[in-house]
Amino acid sequence: MRAASRDDLAAVQDLFWECWTRSYAAFAAPEVLAGLSRADADTRWSDAIGRDETLVAADDTDAVVGVVRFTADDDRLAVHSLYVSPTVQGRGIGGLLLDAADHAAPGVAGSDLWVFDDNAPARAFYASRGWLPDGGTRIDHRFGMPEAHLTRTAPGGAARVLVGRGVCVEDAENPPPGAVVGAWTPGREAIEVAGVRDTSGAPMTRDTVHDLASVTKLVTTCAVMALVTAGRLDLDSPVSRHLAWTGPDPTIRDLLQHRAGLLPWQPLHHVVRSPDEVLAVLPGMPRGSGIGEAFAYSDLSFITLGAVVEAVTAQPLNAAIRTLVTEPLGVGLHFRPVAGTGSDPGDVADARDVAESALDEGWEERMIATGEPYPVHLTPASDLAPLPRRREPIRGSVHDANAWHAMGGVSGHAGLFGSVPDLLALGRALVDTSHGLWSPDVVEKFTTAGPDPLQGLGFRVRPLGGERAAGPRLAWHPGFTGTALGVRLGADPAVVAMATNRHLHGGAPVPTDRLWERVLQAELFAEEAHR
Repeated sequence: MRAASRDDLAAVQDLFWECWTRSYAAFAAPEVLAGLSRADADTRWSDAIGRDETLVAADDTDAVVGVVRFTADDDRLAVHSLYVSPTVQGRGIGGLLLDAADHAAPGVAGSDLWVFDDNAPARAFYASRGWLPDGGTRIDHRFGMPEAHLTRTAPGGAARVLVGRGVCVEDAENPPPGAVVGAWTPGREAIEVAGVRDTSGAPMTRDTVHDLASVTKLVTTCAVMALVTAGRLDLDSPVSRHLAWTGPDPTIRDLLQHRAGLLPWQPLHHVVRSPDEVLAVLPGMPRGSGIGEAFAYSDLSFITLGAVVEAVTAQPLNAAIRTLVTEPLGVGLHFRPVAGTGSDPGDVADARDVAESALDEGWEERMIATGEPYPVHLTPASDLAPLPRRREPIRGSVHDANAWHAMGGVSGHAGLFGSVPDLLALGRALVDTSHGLWSPDVVEKFTTAGPDPLQGLGFRVRPLGGERAAGPRLAWHPGFTGTALGVRLGADPAVVAMATNRHLHGGAPVPTDRLWERVLQAELFAEEAHR
């Protein structure tokens, strides 16, 4: 491996042309290949060598058998070209060239490249080294073939990646202003921080408290696991055994699997403003399907589960979560963490380092106005005062409008706040069950997918390198504010957590799932590829 010089130009031009005419002939139409002349190809390489960083691989006769061209800018490595002679492909030279490019640009948070859609061998090669598609596509007029954009997050670089424009696919998107990423494996815990936590520019810290949004559902699920382990709750008991419930009567299992037939979401605050009123109207609301007929991710199902936990424990949900989960584990998760938001002494955390989650409630207002992504069936009740919308940055009160305006900030679907270290501690408690709150069998049952292939009991489930439902898998859940928690089970244990403030800016927020994919690249997939 060595830096290319002008003396290598002719050899590099010959190498590219050999790949273009021989390797690419396996997937590209002849007329497409004929669209690039040898003279044009030679000119492009003549312009590139000396302008970009270019490394070549040479054999023991100093003949050039591989080349990589790249630039490092704005904390990212852009790989523009990687070619290996067809006569020596499959011997690891491409990987060595990529490694050499990495070493030539130390400290970058991630890397980017484009690959032709139909180049299956190249896509498999990049995937084996931790490169994943991020949804970006293009057709470069010079080549005339569709391309996919691939990214790879450097191990330990995820937080910096999340706050950079590399996570954006659309021009209207803006990255989160701040991010915290944590990873745990036996004997190692690492937490990375980047950016700011609020509109004043206060720095994000490892202990910043975040609105966890729907990661609350995992904690509600953990409370259910504790009750099931203790024999206090039967997964196949109907909701009507625990609550005043009329109409179609799902089981606890149906609620956890999001197969209860309840709608995904409705603006409940249009018609009610208290938890008791919410529970009174839920059974009579329109249904999306029959019980058990289809998967439909549902906030309403977990609002109902929270009420079931209250009924079984005879405690308010915030007290039940403390009793069943957070206090025994020593995990600092809280509802309503800032004094003045309706908190009681058991809820209040150290409020000096709490992230702002959004600029205002505009996101839900747009959902109501457009009917996207869910049609709105509820109209505002005439006897209720107009909703007191929050027009300033939201800090310490739950971003979810139903949880805040209709549930008093405490609900089974949203409302909990916590730090990334807190999330890692919760994840470890799913790996190591010596605390006795739930049994290994119960963890296995809840984190195994079925009947839907990506959904367990309360947990989303992602297979990792196997087809067996209970094989290596990631049990996880995202949150709307840009949070997520995942636990690798069935293989070497690992816990990964993410918290961002993706709504704290103008423009379109980057989807949580895309942010999470970048974190997994760095903390699970790239780790495996590098090892």
